[in-house]
Amino acid sequence: MQSKIQIKSSALLQELKQQTAFFRSGVSISTGLFLVTLHLLVDMYYHGLLGNICQKIILIIVILLLQFPFKYISKIAEYSKITNFALAEFVNILTILYSVRLHDHNKFVWAQTSAVVSTFYQGFLFSNAVSSALFAIKQTGIWVIAELYFGKYVPEDVSAEIVGIIGLCVYYFVSCYCNSVKDQEMCEYKLQVDSTHQKIFDVVETISDTICVVNSKCEVLFSNSSAECLAKSETIMQYLLKCEYHRKYFEGKNVKNSIVEDIKEVFSLEPGQEVEFGVVSQDQIYTEWKGKIIEWDEQVSMILSGRNVTQLLDLEREYSESQYKSALLRTVSHELRTPINAVIAITQTIKESKNLTDENRENLDIIIGSCSFQLCLINDLLDYAQIIAGSLKINIMPFDIKKIVGECMKLIEIQLQGRAIILKKSYKNVPDIINSDPYRIKQIILNLLSNAQKFTIKGWICIEVIYKEGEIEVKCKDTGIGIPKEKYSMLFTQYGKIEDSFTLNPQGVGLGLMISNMLVKKIGGDGINVKSKINRGSCFSFNFKVEEGIRQSVEIPEEDVHVSLPILWVKAVQQKIEILIVDDTYFNILALMQLLKCEGISCSFALNGQEAIEKIKSNSYSCILMDCEMPILDGWETSKILKELYLKKEIPYLPPIIASTAYTSEQIMAKCLECGMCDVLIKPCEKSIVLNKIGYWISNSNIN
Repeated sequence: MQSKIQIKSSALLQELKQQTAFFRSGVSISTGLFLVTLHLLVDMYYHGLLGNICQKIILIIVILLLQFPFKYISKIAEYSKITNFALAEFVNILTILYSVRLHDHNKFVWAQTSAVVSTFYQGFLFSNAVSSALFAIKQTGIWVIAELYFGKYVPEDVSAEIVGIIGLCVYYFVSCYCNSVKDQEMCEYKLQVDSTHQKIFDVVETISDTICVVNSKCEVLFSNSSAECLAKSETIMQYLLKCEYHRKYFEGKNVKNSIVEDIKEVFSLEPGQEVEFGVVSQDQIYTEWKGKIIEWDEQVSMILSGRNVTQLLDLEREYSESQYKSALLRTVSHELRTPINAVIAITQTIKESKNLTDENRENLDIIIGSCSFQLCLINDLLDYAQIIAGSLKINIMPFDIKKIVGECMKLIEIQLQGRAIILKKSYKNVPDIINSDPYRIKQIILNLLSNAQKFTIKGWICIEVIYKEGEIEVKCKDTGIGIPKEKYSMLFTQYGKIEDSFTLNPQGVGLGLMISNMLVKKIGGDGINVKSKINRGSCFSFNFKVEEGIRQSVEIPEEDVHVSLPILWVKAVQQKIEILIVDDTYFNILALMQLLKCEGISCSFALNGQEAIEKIKSNSYSCILMDCEMPILDGWETSKILKELYLKKEIPYLPPIIASTAYTSEQIMAKCLECGMCDVLIKPCEKSIVLNKIGYWISNSNIN
């Protein structure tokens, strides 16, 4: 039973044979007319017009047959096989006639002519062994019969002549059959190639990726349906000319090049090299393009592949937002716990005191300051949620901006205690009362001051307020670490954490500046402007339009605080115990110092890991309470460095280090222990737990 491919190849073979027969019949008619006419002319030249008249009549009859019936039939495609067969038989008759009757002295010429013509016009028509055998027998038989019929056969060596006749028949058969087998195999191979080509074409057409081939002149040589759908009525290159880079991977000679210019530049590469260009966008459709240099129709070309990554970018954006939300929750958890730690510790101290002394009033100020700081964080979170939901409202009312600035300064002063930083403010032509949203303006200024104090090690921080032509400009200047110009845009995004600043201040994820920038736009400004120089400082400024208001009683929530450093009295104890508190939040330092002072324990503090190392080198401490996340050098790295210094004998004694963190995950606890910390305090923490842990590790240390 024949396979499908064999059936298809047989049908294709018959179709090809018919096409070949149609072509050859036309050639044979033209060739026959030329040769017969030439023969007639030559005969007339040698024998005259009336000489050899019999041959002339035959030649004229042949010319008439070729010119009219055969020529007419040869133009009909379905009769082409019959035409070829009939023409070959006609030539056979003529050559036999010439060979055995008219010109028997030139018999070899006519015999060769018969063999060539029959093979050319009939041999290709047969597609199996039987038809090939019949053709061989027919072609051999007519010559043998003609020789016998006209009495031209003279037997001399019968055995040799019989073998010769059989051999001629066999070679006719072999020649014809081998050609038929070759034709069959070629048809099968062509079908396989066509099938493979069709499969590849179907794949290229089915896939959603845009596939096209362009030459060095950016002329499109091939494009699939996806490319046509993407480009619509244009060519794919015309479409790309209108696109803009969303992300660029290719590092060409000019970073401002369009993708079409980059494609032209890539043609200088060797064939076989691949290039990723990047992601381009148009009409909110994002396509990622790459190319490979190839040879197409004997010319250097490029196959371009474009993949629609719109959904991938959406997923990436969603994933990034999910990651951000996770980071936000962790940060919120940490930042909310940190001020609460101070609230609980100081509250416990007040609860244990019998009378409300001046010192307790200082403690109450600490509580109020801590709660105010906490309130700012919570407000940021609430504003962020409202901005995302589109429900943030601006309340315009008259207020004194100088009072707002003063309240912000007092809150920041608490965090600058013990640091070599001067806090300054200045006003220029500022009216007593203006109309805007005091709550949002206070929030913006406080966020700018908070960022300034985080990234300023020493020097000054200054708030300037300038009024000019119905517009207020607020500037927050500092002498901090500075920001590279190319990273300005990162400051006001959800991921606005500049990598270089992470070492100095790892806390936060850039939420404050992002919200502040949004709030500035909500109150009528253009956003926050930044000017900065590395190691020289930064200036954050914003403008908003206002109208001078009429002074009246304005109810603004009282968040004014009066905080001063408490005086630490150390009780006399038989054995001097001194604790080093390392924390970047001054609320926590004050709370712990008050708690430990009541137990007669002397305390020192450091605001970052680097400062702690310097103090440990020059002082002897009984125990260290180490915050984990701090500016400049965090608690984990500080603990590692202290351990290395002790092993190198650069410090004589390493006190027990107790980690203090608001994180509750097991990974953070494990990280603390790996860094050489002895124990972990989770903020907020009760007084009894703090004292018990300190007492346990001091008693188990090698203190003399």
